[in-house]
This record gives sequence, C-alpha cells and structure tokens, in this order.
Amino acid sequence: MTSCHDQFDLSCVLGDGEAEAEVHTDFLRIVLEVINAILAGNLAANPELVYALLHRLEVFTPLHAHPRCTELLDNIFAITDFFNAKARV
Repeated sequence: MTSCHDQFDLSCVLGDGEAEAEVHTDFLRIVLEVINAILAGNLAANPELVYALLHRLEVFTPLHAHPRCTELLDNIFAITDFFNAKARV
C-alpha cells in the first residue's frame, strides 16, 4: 500500500469524489479543445461535425456554466449559431 507521501495521487490532495470530478473535467476540456481545433483549422472539410453539433447542441448547454469550459463552448456556440441562422434563411 502506498501513502500520499510515496507518490503523487490526486485523490490524496482532493477527496476521491473531487479527484474523479477533476479527471472528468480535464477529459471534457480536452474533447472540447479537439472539437474547437477541428472547427478552427478546417471547418469546410468537416461538415459532418457541424451537422452533429447542430443536432445535439442541447448536450453542451448544461456545460456552458462550468468555468473551465465556457470559452471553448462560446466558440462552439458561435459557429452553431452562424450555421443555424444560415439554415433558417
């Protein structure tokens, strides 16, 4: 059995539930960064991603209030708002 002093363990610093939440938040942020990189880098080559985002945007809405995800989601919402406006015309 290792103690908190033997190796770094996030659950030693935070509680077990907090450590798990932190890992999930980090993973979610990485996924959002990848989506943003795809959208910023070559939007024209990824219409399927834009289509999927338009149809499942409600999945991202609750995450918008999270302080670590706000700026990434602002970008995603800006792109989807643009395409929603174009689709309604």
